[in-house]
Amino acid sequence: AADAVLSVAPGGTVSLAGGSVDIEGDIIARSGTISLEAKTLVAGDLPNSTTTGFTPDIPDPSGLFDLVVGGDAFLDASGLWVNDTGADLPDLQGGAFIDGGTIALRTDTRTAICKTAECTQLTGLGMGVTPIVDLTGNIVLAGGSILDASSGGRITPAGLFQLDAAGRAEGRGGGISLRTEVGNFTTFTNP
Repeated sequence: AADAVLSVAPGGTVSLAGGSVDIEGDIIARSGTISLEAKTLVAGDLPNSTTTGFTPDIPDPSGLFDLVVGGDAFLDASGLWVNDTGADLPDLQGGAFIDGGTIALRTDTRTAICKTAECTQLTGLGMGVTPIVDLTGNIVLAGGSILDASSGGRITPAGLFQLDAAGRAEGRGGGISLRTEVGNFTTFTNP
């Protein structure tokens, strides 16, 4: 749901995988890891299987196994902004979680043989050629969706930016990866 929020402690990990993935709310893992994977599987398939029991009945079943980040979704792996100005030792937050984290979106490669007339009678498909259908999902980032792995920063107890060895404000941006067609294509005949 668009108003749903899944949050873990700073530096934590959220890892979700399914046959397809549709994120409409917020996932928050500040300075941590958010990993989402559309595995192109259906009910009854084994989680780490390289095949699926899904049998396509059309040549282009696009959209079935997509990874969708909806228009109201917010994936937040950004670093924390910490203000330790004047803080006593027990109240210090420190700079442990000021770096941006990682957001990884991935869809697995999967194909299947289509045996319906709509597939076997495709124009241009030679006689005796098996129609192999690509089931691999797309990664869809809807307008308005936000993916954030930016850095945070820290103000020290003295009221100054925490600096790195080169004199720059401490805090590094994280990484965002969008990977589709992950793995090897494996074609099989459904029983």
